[in-house]
Amino acid sequence: MELFIGGQKADVTLENEKTVGDFLSSFENQMTENNCVSTKIVVDGEVLTEENIESVLQNQLSENTKIEVDVTSSAEIKEGLKNLADFLESLKTRLCEIPVDLQTGKDAKANEAILHLTSAIENFCTLNIFMNLLPNVFGEFKIENSNVEDFLKDFMPILTDFQDAQKNADSVLIGDLAEYEISPRLETLSKSIKEFLG
Repeated sequence: MELFIGGQKADVTLENEKTVGDFLSSFENQMTENNCVSTKIVVDGEVLTEENIESVLQNQLSENTKIEVDVTSSAEIKEGLKNLADFLESLKTRLCEIPVDLQTGKDAKANEAILHLTSAIENFCTLNIFMNLLPNVFGEFKIENSNVEDFLKDFMPILTDFQDAQKNADSVLIGDLAEYEISPRLETLSKSIKEFLG
């Protein structure tokens, strides 16, 4: 079999691994020991997804099997968190300006801020998936003494209301949610990340 990590061919010695699943399981253990996680896995040209993972993992390894893996380290995840915290800091201020934007006909400016919010939340959710795979590094991370899941459980209905308000062009509700509900939570998240990173 051939193994590529981050596009570079890597030497690989099989021990008792017979299937793709056997190999990836031992590979992931090695990654975790080195405080790294796989962010994308491609087996014989097929990207692993929730839909196909069970069948692909059962495939027998052969000399023609090609596995490509993208990897990220805990240091890169921390860097991503640091950049996100800085971005949230400026975004929370920007969201407080949305009510004025909407009242003064600056809808495009308000919409740009909303797009940045969507992107920031997606970015955090992705980073959180990687953090969960490295509990020895990120297990202590809390958001104001809550775990991330509880924080998101509380936050997501507000974001849904925000989306509904946008669909209904309810500028008053958009402004209120942005300023009084979303902005403070972004500040809390930013502060928690910075405290964790020290």
